[in-house]
Amino acid sequence: MGNEIVTFLCIMGDEEDPINVIYILYPLLMVISLPFFVITIFVYASVRRLKNVHGKCLISHSASLFMAYVSLMTGQIGTILRTISDELCTTVAFIIYFSFLASFFWLNVMCLDIWWTFSGFRPLRGSVKEREHKKFIIYSLYSWGCPLIMLAVAMVMDLHPDISDDYIKPKFGDQKCWFDQNKSALYYFVGPIAFLLVCNIALFLFTAIRIRQLKNETKILQRKDSKRHDDDDNNRQRFNLYLKLFLVMGVNWIMEIISWFAGGPDYLWYVTDIGNTLQGVLIFIIFVWKDRVRRLLMERFCPKRAMSGTAKSVVTSTRSITRTSPSRTNTLNTRTQTQERNSNHEDYRMKPLMDRSCNDVP
Repeated sequence: MGNEIVTFLCIMGDEEDPINVIYILYPLLMVISLPFFVITIFVYASVRRLKNVHGKCLISHSASLFMAYVSLMTGQIGTILRTISDELCTTVAFIIYFSFLASFFWLNVMCLDIWWTFSGFRPLRGSVKEREHKKFIIYSLYSWGCPLIMLAVAMVMDLHPDISDDYIKPKFGDQKCWFDQNKSALYYFVGPIAFLLVCNIALFLFTAIRIRQLKNETKILQRKDSKRHDDDDNNRQRFNLYLKLFLVMGVNWIMEIISWFAGGPDYLWYVTDIGNTLQGVLIFIIFVWKDRVRRLLMERFCPKRAMSGTAKSVVTSTRSITRTSPSRTNTLNTRTQTQERNSNHEDYRMKPLMDRSCNDVP
């Protein structure tokens, strides 16, 4: 009986408590992220000016991460409480696998789209609305289709009874609601993600080089084509947003992959783990917590208040211009009065000639 008590204390005090702290902290941080995913999706789905092809890509990316977080929380909490069945654990693992793959493919699509914008390639045929619709269909087929194919391969390898164990299988649900071995995770998950991250880095580098090449052309565009110059400015701003998103998500996962290969104590990678669990908060800060988005939301849900605010800003800017340049205003008024006097004098001198010319007509 004494041995049983010593064994019980050893397991509960030394082995389970540190693990439980991590497996409780990460789900709590993911719970914090979930509302921010929902807010981001709602904002970009409800504001018409944000619901373009770029906004739809962001919605799809956030939705896939939301689904991955919910599934991951379900698996972790069920494992801690030991209430999850083997069948549910396997199903949750497949959902986590598909959702995270989809999020990375949508991130790759956003990198590809910004590269395509600056590459100079001929756009798709049709109007702007038709081109965006066609482009989003192509992006959706790629970003949802590739993860579905990979999921189907993993399911066949894992569930088909005739496939020998000599092949590398995911073995979802055998020990946990994820891959059973690092080798299978490398072939089915880590390898494809690493490839996508390398592609994203290359696309951003090519885009940055192209933007630098366009700097000289921008000066010419400022003089000749202001509309095209404004479009380029918007594209550059979008490039900066996508770059921030890639730094937030890509760098964290690059560190995850490095930690997966390098190993070492778990506490060395807590920062990147926490960053991955707070993706929803970071995406909200980058894409929603902006003056332009807040202004569009005000126009969408409080149009009267937005109109009054715009009117006040116009009046304030007009007053500031008048106050800051009185000498220029006086100079313009003086020139205008002088021109009016000269014109009146010329009219006075020309009027008799005009009258005589009119009287001479038979």
